[in-house]
Amino acid sequence: MLMTIARLILTLIGLVRGISARLTKHRQLQELDRFLLLHAQEQEVEIRVFLNPNFLNHWLGSDTSVLHEALRTTGPADRDPVEHCEDMFIVLNVGHDPEHGEVDPRAVGYRRAGHRSLSVGDVVAVGDQFFQCESTGWNPIPPPPAAITPAA
Repeated sequence: MLMTIARLILTLIGLVRGISARLTKHRQLQELDRFLLLHAQEQEVEIRVFLNPNFLNHWLGSDTSVLHEALRTTGPADRDPVEHCEDMFIVLNVGHDPEHGEVDPRAVGYRRAGHRSLSVGDVVAVGDQFFQCESTGWNPIPPPPAAITPAA
């Protein structure tokens, strides 16, 4: 009888240790999930699109003194900033049109807000880098002055 009780106690101790080990493993996995989620969020870069209200500003000396912020989004931080600019150009010119592929919800919201196509003279900021849309490609520019109208 004493041997049976001893075996039962040892079995219970083993069960408690097993449960404890599983709880520890579960907590470790939860911590890992939190770390990965936080790390993934850190791997995003903010992308902002600014419209130049006067198309002639670009042709008369690239005046970026008055820009209207039209869109904020994020993208992978490990991409070349110019690739983000190119993506925004495509998204904001044809991303709302199903004839050009899958509709991008950002483009739909952008168009519903009454914004025009992204064009020459407009500016895209990727993180703290600013690029002005040229007739072909993107020109890095210094940060524009504080006269930026925020997105509505």
